[in-house]
Amino acid sequence: TMPSWLQPIVKANPVTHVDDAVRALTTTTHGPAAHIIFSSVIWIAAVLVIMIPLTITQYARLAR
Repeated sequence: TMPSWLQPIVKANPVTHVDDAVRALTTTTHGPAAHIIFSSVIWIAAVLVIMIPLTITQYARLAR
């Protein structure tokens, strides 16, 4: 029951994927969990691949 303009933003949010994976693992009514878990792992990996180099670069810049 959220606004239609907000639904694409929520579907693209990595927290939504992780939340769906936890829900699939803890309940039996959510359906097969493999696809949901895989998509949440992909989101986590993508965030790490982007953020780790940015963090290292920023830390090296500030450490000088």
